[in-house]
Amino acid sequence: MVQNVITTSGDPDTGTGIDFSFRVVNDNTLSNPTSTFTFTSPEDKFAPVDVVITGATRDYKDGGEANCYILQPDGDGVNIPVKHANSGMTTQISSGQLLIPELIWTDHSAGLSPNGAVSSYAIEGTGPDAILKVAPGTSKGNAVIAVKDSGTGVILWSWHIWVADYNPNTDYVTISSNWEYMDRNLGALSSTPGDHTAVGVVYQWGRKDSYPGLLAPPALTETPIYDAAGNPASIILGEVPNTPNNLVNSIENPTIFFIGASGAYADWYAYSNDNKNDQLWGLYGYITDIWKTAYDPCPAGWRVPVVSSSNSPWWGSFSWQYSSGYIGGYNDNAGYWPMTGRKSATTGAWIDMSSSSQVGFFWHAWGNGNTATGFQLSRSTSVSMDTGQTPQRATGAATRCMKIK
Repeated sequence: MVQNVITTSGDPDTGTGIDFSFRVVNDNTLSNPTSTFTFTSPEDKFAPVDVVITGATRDYKDGGEANCYILQPDGDGVNIPVKHANSGMTTQISSGQLLIPELIWTDHSAGLSPNGAVSSYAIEGTGPDAILKVAPGTSKGNAVIAVKDSGTGVILWSWHIWVADYNPNTDYVTISSNWEYMDRNLGALSSTPGDHTAVGVVYQWGRKDSYPGLLAPPALTETPIYDAAGNPASIILGEVPNTPNNLVNSIENPTIFFIGASGAYADWYAYSNDNKNDQLWGLYGYITDIWKTAYDPCPAGWRVPVVSSSNSPWWGSFSWQYSSGYIGGYNDNAGYWPMTGRKSATTGAWIDMSSSSQVGFFWHAWGNGNTATGFQLSRSTSVSMDTGQTPQRATGAATRCMKIK
């Protein structure tokens, strides 16, 4: 789209010696780096003028199959194989299906813009053979981009785009000389103690879809999100339907935070506990029984962590510290773990941390009976980690990815 055509010199009445400037913005249909614009006079005062614009060529790297991709601000784009949508328990995209991309939300106020976290996207091809091409903007941030059926507009799958000055292959922590964890939460824009952008995004256990975390805990204000135009967007609270399986409905509605049924279960996946699914992020709690699933929210080569005495950064005795200088716990071996809070599984509200010692929670992959398991950050005179927590599965909580061995 051309904006701001400005005549800067010359005689507009005779059409002689006219100089003008213009700006092209947010034209995501221009996948070719060379484009031609034709300027004409509605009163035929000058002949049509063709202006050829040659943009910078951006490299697009193959990202592999995953639900999350880390991009560098103003760096290379990524080619996302949409066939990943068919690697789970349902076939989401059929052969020859025409697809359209859409930015669902971003936490950068510029929306879809070269100045935002995501500057452009496009679909090449059809059906499961199609490629979703995503290019970052110049800023750090998070975004969710979906592919939709071009006719019905139904969302078929969506991906988390994590734009940060971060390379997990060089910035990680090693536990017990064997296991490598990212040095920050999934979606975090920093790992610096005291930096609120270290909080990252949150997930309901077993879902691939990310949701904005707290803006500046312990305050319970959620990080604002925006649509492609930079207008305010929002996450919707929705009750789990009384059906045997809510999986496809959740895939088609990545902006709905499903509130679990009241009681001990409170699972987004199904209304009844008889239909729970322990395999959404893996199976059981042991290394030999775990695999990365189609719904795992971590980038390629990484996965939601699993727990054993050899690979957990919270197993054994650590000297965790708490200070008003940074909100969270820090340990030389395990790095910085910020206060994150968590969202209630039955109301969708952020749980008040002002009078509670429970200030953070981090999912791992083990479905445990009626609930799921993770690590709780607790605050008193010091900070400690408790590995035995089993919150309801519709809870919204952070996670930190572990490298696949």
